[in-house]
Amino acid sequence: MQNPRDMCESDLIACANATVASDGNRRPVDQGDKDRLEVRFAMDEVSRFLAFLLWTLLWYQAWLAAAGPKLTILYLRRFRLSSAQVVVTAALEQGLSKRYRVVTLDDANFPPMEVPLIYQRLSRYGGPLVWVVGMTVSVSLLTEIFDRAAPSNTGIVFGAILAGVRLFIPELVIGFSAMIIVVVAALLLQRWLVRRRARLSVRKVGDLDRAGRSIDELSRWGKRSALLGPRATIIRVTDDLWRQAVARLAECSNVVLVDLSSSTVNLQWELALLAERSYQHTVFIANRAAEAPVAPPSGRSTLLYDDLSGRSHRKAFLSALTAELNEHVAGPPRPNYRDWIVRPAVACLRALVLFVLAMLGVSYVMLALLRYLV
Repeated sequence: MQNPRDMCESDLIACANATVASDGNRRPVDQGDKDRLEVRFAMDEVSRFLAFLLWTLLWYQAWLAAAGPKLTILYLRRFRLSSAQVVVTAALEQGLSKRYRVVTLDDANFPPMEVPLIYQRLSRYGGPLVWVVGMTVSVSLLTEIFDRAAPSNTGIVFGAILAGVRLFIPELVIGFSAMIIVVVAALLLQRWLVRRRARLSVRKVGDLDRAGRSIDELSRWGKRSALLGPRATIIRVTDDLWRQAVARLAECSNVVLVDLSSSTVNLQWELALLAERSYQHTVFIANRAAEAPVAPPSGRSTLLYDDLSGRSHRKAFLSALTAELNEHVAGPPRPNYRDWIVRPAVACLRALVLFVLAMLGVSYVMLALLRYLV
């Protein structure tokens, strides 16, 4: 069977031969004509490759633009306060993560949160579902082909379908499965990377800057999509560095969320730190059933929450919390050259690798189909 490149080259040679013959003097295509056609064929391949890179870059930027900005919330609360943990994680699950990402210190109670549930289910069940649908469509296509060839003889059709399944389906399974494996592996790899970024550790002073840069990255242009960053980042800090960590995180976060349900020495220090900044970009919440909540600063109000077991309660609190955050949040940082050049280039490279692997699978399937039909 003639491969696609030879077929394309033969077509080009035929066109060139017709052009040469237009002057009335036919002559065979010599080696020079073939070399020029080879160059033209190579240039076409390069043009397609560059066009693919350009479209990948444009679609990647459009994807980030459609995702909208993601702003960071520094969440301060009393450690091991279960109601405080439940209220914020429920808000993130209900839709707060569409615009905000939470950063908080680790108390072995607040869980890190990776990509949204839809991406988790897609990485788990999307591959098998697409595989089953693809195989069903392929078998239906084979049935239609043989039904047209022998519409009146069911036995012949059935036998032909069995022969097609035996000869064609194994190669289809290999190629189609390879494409699905590549896509699912890419999703699982991305989830693993996000889970790694959802846990940070500060053991020495030098780790503070690294953690600060990681938090800064969460609100950058290149991390806009929910698939590219964790919804909740947990930072484990040693006892002698937690004050420096809170001060550093407050500087690089867009808004600070403080739970006033219970007073502690650490919370009082954090409030004093925020008071030095006139409580700019700060939102206060508290449990309505708290016995001795901390009073909010003068001129500020506290958003109260209570039973969040009902969906209506969670939705009402989410709306109120989102409105408060939007009112006091600081704007996102301006994109830098890494957001516009380096990260898109890396994304294009990843997309190119996935594209090449997927095309290998498609080519394998198509060649198998052509060999079977021809």
